[in-house]
Amino acid sequence: MERVPVVNKKDEKIDETTREICHAKKLRHRGIHIFIFNKKGEILLQKRSNSKDEYPSYYEASVSGHVLAHENYDDAVLREMEEELGITVSINELQKIKKFEMFFGNEHLFVQLYVLFTKKKPKIHDGEVESFQWISKPNLVKLIKQGKLKFTPEFLAALEQFMNKK
Repeated sequence: MERVPVVNKKDEKIDETTREICHAKKLRHRGIHIFIFNKKGEILLQKRSNSKDEYPSYYEASVSGHVLAHENYDDAVLREMEEELGITVSINELQKIKKFEMFFGNEHLFVQLYVLFTKKKPKIHDGEVESFQWISKPNLVKLIKQGKLKFTPEFLAALEQFMNKK
């Protein structure tokens, strides 16, 4: 079972435990989100696998995940990109947008938000992702407002942070 760091209000590691225990006890831990854009300015959305324990078949950011106990945010984003989409990049290719805290349901996270502009083609990997699609920002906003697709709360919070990054 993967272990994640439990952190305090200053995002300092104070303990570690499993992701499941963090969720059950609503302990503050760490996560990453990345929005990947292509040369047309479209964002890559992923549809979570229907076998995921949380939010199966919901849409979310290009890549998201938890920081493991032995990792920092940068390590986690590179690992998650490889696991979820088969994309390998250097940390210098990513832009750190902002770090923010979110609390909803059983998640209490500090989230580091990244952006990547790339020509690399994503591939579906190991049951992490059911499908993906490129979508323009106006069409994404329209889909969210229509409520026809299910989006994870984390994605919606990260998108709001991205849109208001100033």
